[in-house]
Parts: sequence; C-alpha cells; structure tokens
Amino acid sequence: MAATDAHSDLPRYQQAPAQAHYLLLALLGLGCVTLLLWLTAVVMLLLAPASLWLPPLCQLSASLLLLFASLLLAWQRSRQRCAATDQTPLPLPATLHRLLTALLQDPYVSNEATDQEGFRLLPHALRRLLRQPLLHLALLALLSLVLVARGWQLAGLIAAGLAQPAAVPPLLQALSVAVLLLPAAALLVLERDLISRPAADWPEASALAMTVRSVLLVLLLCCLNLPLAAWSPTLWYGLQHLLGLLPVVIAVELLLRVLWQCFQPPLPLAEQRFAAHSLLAHCLDWPPLPMARLEKEIKQTLGVDLQQSWALGYIRQRLLPVSLLMLLCGWLLSGLHSLSLDQRGVYERLGQPVAVLQPGLHLLLPWPLGKLITVDNGSVHELGAMISSQPPGSISSADGAAPARANRLWDAAHDGEKTQLIASGHDQQQSFQVMDMDIRFLYQIGASDADALASVYHCLDLPQLVRNSANQVLIQEFAYRTLDDVLGLQRSQLDQYISRAMQRQLDAMSCGVHIVATELEAIHPPAGAAAAYHAVQAAQINAQSLIALAEGHKAELLNLARTEAGSITDQASAQAHEGVAQANADSIGFSAEKQANDSAPHTFVQERYLHQLASALPNAQQVLIIDSRISAAHTPMIDLRNLTPELSAGFGSEAPASHSTSGPADTSTTTTDSTDTSSDSGDDSSGDTSP
Repeated sequence: MAATDAHSDLPRYQQAPAQAHYLLLALLGLGCVTLLLWLTAVVMLLLAPASLWLPPLCQLSASLLLLFASLLLAWQRSRQRCAATDQTPLPLPATLHRLLTALLQDPYVSNEATDQEGFRLLPHALRRLLRQPLLHLALLALLSLVLVARGWQLAGLIAAGLAQPAAVPPLLQALSVAVLLLPAAALLVLERDLISRPAADWPEASALAMTVRSVLLVLLLCCLNLPLAAWSPTLWYGLQHLLGLLPVVIAVELLLRVLWQCFQPPLPLAEQRFAAHSLLAHCLDWPPLPMARLEKEIKQTLGVDLQQSWALGYIRQRLLPVSLLMLLCGWLLSGLHSLSLDQRGVYERLGQPVAVLQPGLHLLLPWPLGKLITVDNGSVHELGAMISSQPPGSISSADGAAPARANRLWDAAHDGEKTQLIASGHDQQQSFQVMDMDIRFLYQIGASDADALASVYHCLDLPQLVRNSANQVLIQEFAYRTLDDVLGLQRSQLDQYISRAMQRQLDAMSCGVHIVATELEAIHPPAGAAAAYHAVQAAQINAQSLIALAEGHKAELLNLARTEAGSITDQASAQAHEGVAQANADSIGFSAEKQANDSAPHTFVQERYLHQLASALPNAQQVLIIDSRISAAHTPMIDLRNLTPELSAGFGSEAPASHSTSGPADTSTTTTDSTDTSSDSGDDSSGDTSP
C-alpha cells in the first residue's frame, strides 16, 4: 500500500482505467483485422497456393501480431496500475471480461472469484504461467517470425518459377489495395492519437506509436509492391524480403528484451520497464536521434549519465572533423596500389585506359578518378572442357594417397569429363559413337600490353570464353575423324591439332589468350556403358582367338595337303621318268638286238635260245666250252659279265674253287657253278671278238 499511496496522484495512475479501456478496444479491433487476414491467407493457400497475395499477407500479419503483442502488454500494465490504485476499469461484457481477466490478469494480483469461476481445472502454477505478460509477448514474437519465414518461402518459390502465379486483373488489384488502405487509415489515426499523449500521462504511448508506424510502413510497402510483380519480378522479390526484414528485427529485439528481463529481479510497478519498447521502431521517428535514445537507454538501465562525461563530450565535438579527415585519407589511399610479381594492371584514368602497369607499387588517382584492373602476368591456368562440380582438392604429398582425379577407371564417371560424338564406321555403314574424354587446356594471357588490354576489354568471362572455344574446336575436330583415327593417332599429334585450332579461333576474337598446351588424358566409353563395352571387347577377343585357331588349323591342313600332293607328284614324276628310262633302255636293247640279228641272225637266235633256256632252267649248271680248234692267232675273247657274281664269291671265300686256264696253244675247259650266267661263242663273234 506504500507504493499505492506514493504514486496514486500520478497522471498515469489516475488515467489507467481510461487507458485500459482504450487499449482493450484497440486490441479487439486489431484482433478482428488480424483474424480476417489469417482466414484470407488460409483460403488463398487452399485455392491458389501460388498467389502473389500470400507473401504480403504473411508479412503484414507478422507486423500486426507484433503490434497486438505491444498493445496487449500495455493493456496489462494499465490493469496493473488500476489494481495498484484500487480503481475499476470501465465495464465490458461479463463473459468477455471474465475470459480476458482469467487469461491476462497480473500474476501478483489475486482474484479468487475469477480463479473459482474460470480455469478451476488447471493447476495453480499453470494458471500463473499463462498469465505471465512476458510469455504472451515471446509467443507472439515467435509466431510473427514463423509467418515471415513462411512468406519468404512462398516468395522464393514464386521467384524461382516453381509456382506459377495466377494473373490478377488490374481492377482487382486496385480494389485489393483500396481494401488494405482502410486499416491503414485506422492505424494512422491510432498513431496520431498515441504520439500526442504526453509521456507523463502515458509512458507506453510513444513506444506504441513507433510500433504502429512500423506496421504502417509495412502496409504501404505491400500496397506498392503488388503492382511490381507483373512489371519486375526481381524487384518484387527483393522488396518482399525487405518487407519481412523489419518485423524480423523487431521480433528478435523483443525476444532479447524478454530474455533480459527474465534474469532481472522483480521490480516495483513504478520502476518496471516496458518490454515492448523497440529501439529499431524508434528510428522511424523524425529527426532520428539514435545516440540520444541510446544514452537514455543506458541511463535508465545502468544508471550512467553519459552527458556528464568530459571525454565523451570531447569525442562528440571532434568526431565529425576527425571522421571527415579519416575518410579523406582513406579516399586518397585508394589510389595506392601494389601489384605482385604474377600481376599486371590496366590503369584507367577517368574511364580511359592509359597504361599497362608492371609489378610494383604505384600511386594513381583515387577512386573513381583512377581505377586499376589487375591482369595475370605469365600465370598458366588449367581449364577443363566441362565445368567441375567439385571443389579443387588439396595437393597430395609424395608418400600420400593419390588424388581423386588420378582415378581413370571406366566404371565411374569422373568430374570434368566431356561427352563427345565421334564418327565411326562398321560394315561400310556410317554411324556415331558416344565417348567420354578427359581433356584439359593450359592457357595464359599474352606477355604484351596489347594482349593484356584485349583480355580486359574484349571479353567479359575469360575462362568461359576459352571453354566455349574449346567445345567448338572439339566438335569440329571430331566431326571428320573416326574413332579408329582418334585412337590410332598419336596423342601428341592430336593435342597439337586441337591447340592450333583453338589458337586460331582465339586470335580471331582478339582476346589476348595464348594456348600453352592441350592434354588429352583419356578417351573411353561412358561410365554407364563400361560393362557392356568390356563385354563387347571380351567377345571380340574370343572371336579373334577362335579365328586365329581356325586359321592355324587351316594352315596345318593346307600344309599337310601340299605335302601329300608334293609326294604324290614326285612319286608320279619318278615313276614317269623311270618308265621313260625303261622304255629308252628297252628301245636301245631292241635296237641292239635288231642290229645283232641283222649282223648274225644264226648266232643271235642261238644266243637268245640259250638265254631263254637258262631262264627256264634256273637251277641247271652252266658250262663254258671253248673250241680247241681256234688257232693261236685268233685268241678267243671270253665274256665274263655273267660270271662276275661267281668270281666275286670265289675271291671272297676261304677255299676258292679250282679253275683251269689254257694257253693260247692248249685247249682248256673251265666249269663254273652258277645258275644265272651263260656264254656263247656266237656272242663273241657278234660283238666282243674279232673274226
């Protein structure tokens, strides 16, 4: 009661019943508007999920929730003042009065009747928790954050093209804007009324007025943002994020204030701070005085008066000139540039390139009078034919694991590989084959100043230009080359062909880029067709091995046939030569016999008779008889041809057979045991002896 007697004569305590009634009416009206907006948003979400009205409605509902939370906290403060001075607020309907009192009554003011009639089934601790004003403020702030996040999500879907918004007729847009301006007029009247209240009569009026201004700002931006959706979707999307940024910052600030007051000791009613006081909302005041309000906050919170500090006063006086001097020095230092050894610089003076600066320290005109554009100085860049989706990995050590890019197995797709169509031919038919190739290009900006200027002013994105040129060259090169030519050609020759073609194309565009080298690391089928390609290769190898085996068997059979044919041919030739020789011998013998028959017919006939007789009697003993009447002057010539085997056998035996010889005057007889020899005197007289 001491606090009641000490502050009962203050205007804010005396006017507390009227203020509570005023705030309650504002809460009812604002609650109806917020509920209507929620119902409209739910209906649109069910009927037209891609409507352009959903994101603004979410942001506007979040702002209205923050205003509702501020008005609710101010109404509770007014009721506390009424209870402290034993005043009764202006009457309300009984049911509404009991419901609001049971839910929103101050926890330190007991009301046994309400406890008995209201939530008698709830525990006493839960009833006290539900009546905490800071809990209401925190829950409503969190709900506003959820609404803003949902609005941003819907706006992102519409901006990304995932949800196509329905076309809204201009007349309906104008009507909707007019409907939104009706609560704006009511909020403007509320703001003017609150800002006119003196702080002594109503301390929370200023904070409530600033919160109403934030809601008015969001509402006006919503009305301006709706027509922008058809004209500039990008601007609509950016402004939609800006609409939700203000409620988010205010809600976060209120949550921090609630968290701060939760750790503060309970204070008397006269010393309690208004938790819904937003410093950001007070920045909407004109003229904005953020430092003065910050000093006031520090003085009220910590009890430190910063206006009495001489040091802070001196800093306040010298802050502007020192800041201007520092800004001037910083602006002048913007003309000081340092170029490393791997950099050059194109110096622009008033937008006109005047020189190409070499590595070193250079003092130029400050920005924006002078501008320095850095260019590479001899640096070699590696670029793949396709944009890599993986970040560049770290450099592997000598004894460490191999990098992932060293994997060249076909069973997995590698990052940066390019899929290329290559001509192919099979069975005299033209076709195409899909191959993956890992090809990289090493390029650098030329060393001359003209190349540096061309790289800066003749192309916007140098790596993309090189990549596009490389893709065009690859398409042209592989358009007239078959797969066999590509695989059979030396990699170095193919790299040179591609490098020269790229250099010609880049020189035609005058971009100042020099192709250092081209590295064609691998050409293989796509990863998805690797298993099928391996199966085809295995089938080809098996087919080739079977063909080789068949060719070997064929050669073996052919050689055997050739050998047999050769032997048969040689045998036939030998038999033919033998037959011819035998025929020649028979012919010669026949000629000799005919000649002998012509010379001595009797002797020839007798000799032939004896020969046939000897042939008929092969086991008969032959005897050679020499006529003793042959004179010594005519010595006989004995034909020993038929006796040669017998004589040879006689000379080789241990006991040679006895034989007799006769001189030219004597008559002698020689007997030889032979079955195959015979002699005739007629033969001697015909061919071997002289008459």
